Amino acid sequence: LTTALATKLPKSGGTMTGNITFGVSNKVIFGAGSDASIFSDGTTGYSRGFYLQSSDGTKDVLTFADGGATNLFYNNAKKFETTSTGVDVTGTAVTDGVTSSGNIEIAKDSPQILWNDTAGGTQVDYSAYANGGAFAITDVPNSYHLLTLNSGSVSLAYQSTVKLATTSTGIDVTGGVSAVGQITSARGSDTGTYGFRHEGAGKYMRMGVANASFAYFETDANGGFSFEGNVTVPNQILHAGDTDTYMQFNSVNSWRVVTGGSEKLAIGDSVVFNEDSNDVDFRVESNNNTHMLFVNSGNDRVGVGTAGPEAVMHVYGDLKATYYRPLNATNQTSSSHLNFWKLGRIYIFGHDAPEIVLHGTKNGYGQGGNIVGKT
Repeated sequence: LTTALATKLPKSGGTMTGNITFGVSNKVIFGAGSDASIFSDGTTGYSRGFYLQSSDGTKDVLTFADGGATNLFYNNAKKFETTSTGVDVTGTAVTDGVTSSGNIEIAKDSPQILWNDTAGGTQVDYSAYANGGAFAITDVPNSYHLLTLNSGSVSLAYQSTVKLATTSTGIDVTGGVSAVGQITSARGSDTGTYGFRHEGAGKYMRMGVANASFAYFETDANGGFSFEGNVTVPNQILHAGDTDTYMQFNSVNSWRVVTGGSEKLAIGDSVVFNEDSNDVDFRVESNNNTHMLFVNSGNDRVGVGTAGPEAVMHVYGDLKATYYRPLNATNQTSSSHLNFWKLGRIYIFGHDAPEIVLHGTKNGYGQGGNIVGKT
């Protein structure tokens, strides 16, 4: 070190007051052989075989394995380790960005990735976790927004309530669907793309072929509907909130009207009113008479021109017969008579001398305008 005895560093140690310079590739060697060494190759400095520990030597800070892992510790607990496939981190890794050209694997039961969108904050704002066959993205613990299952289903949720889910046949939506613009769909061998479109300030919807006028089906601002083609109904047209009132195509070539669970009108090979024999009246209104034809169902009576029939058949007004075949006729081909058999009666009511006029030319049926009942 120096030729002066007084300036030599004793073997027992001492304090250096200057630098120690080593030549290229000359080493400072520690331990037997080359357990640890420090040297420079002229470009880069190296240290080999060293561990870094706390100042009191009780805790590891940085350790190396020959040809193996490099380990970083916190308070003597290993937090970071290099492996043959990458790195293992024990605990939470906080970073302002991650770039990877390979896989990032978290190997533990129910692993999570946590996000905090406030620098230095401790609250978990978002997380992604796996649990069994499910993977979910949440904004707070136990409130997921995206859920995937090993069955292949993907669900989107609002506060953990599924609103959209994929299925083997398409998607299931719970709740309403809002769209800005048109919704279109093309399926199979269809020649056009079908869709819905909102028509501006009128607040109505059109449905049809997207590249045409969307005019097959249309709603108006008052909730009405219009169609440009046929409407096919397989069974019933129901009254909203009144399920026992409907129109029904109940069989081939047949149609009926049901109100209150009772059939009122049936149209098929014949037209039948009140098939269920309920106390339901039938009324036909003319231009000037509200009861031009009236069937009183409860009393089993028919009125013509009257709302209160007093017999099985009650005509309020003139009754004229121009052709009638009597029930017991054998040789006659026509007749202008009304025949009443057994207990049949004719009731005539009027304010101005009601009468029955008998007029005919055939023997035995009255001739010459005979009058009965005139007062």
